[in-house]
Amino acid sequence: MKKELIITAALSVLSIAVFAQTSDQVTVNINLYPIQTLEINAQQKVVNLDYISEQDYENGVEMDQPDHINTFSTGGFAIRVNTTNPALSQPDGESIPSSDITITPLIGGTNPLQGASFTTVDLSTEPRVIISNDSGGINNTFGINYKAKGNNAYLSKYSTATSSPTLYTTQIIYSMEAR
Repeated sequence: MKKELIITAALSVLSIAVFAQTSDQVTVNINLYPIQTLEINAQQKVVNLDYISEQDYENGVEMDQPDHINTFSTGGFAIRVNTTNPALSQPDGESIPSSDITITPLIGGTNPLQGASFTTVDLSTEPRVIISNDSGGINNTFGINYKAKGNNAYLSKYSTATSSPTLYTTQIIYSMEAR
């Protein structure tokens, strides 16, 4: 009986040891990283501000580009705009200051982001914030209004040495960053 009691006690200890090893823990983490994407509407990659009439030279020319920018952001963001050159240039060597172009953000039509802050800026080589928001969103759209000077600022900029129209050009860069 003593022998049976010792064997039973040994088996009980062995069972407890075996059962003690049947569970363990795992830590699961969800790591969220900021993602910001910005795309320009493919049909609006070229914006022409055409001076065709006397009124255009007097009043300036502007053009709305609805749903020009499409964004995705996991959190707050800022959209900046800048140009690659301090002046719009043409082959003749003449130039127009880039700061003559005013960029005005507009609420989007397809999927507007409510509560976003808009700031109108004159174009510059320094990136300037035009849109900001404290939260993110999926496929939000923003329009842009491009405006160039009036007051007959460009009357003497037309060149007969080039083909008609006289083209002044620059590249504009939109960038998005987390806030």
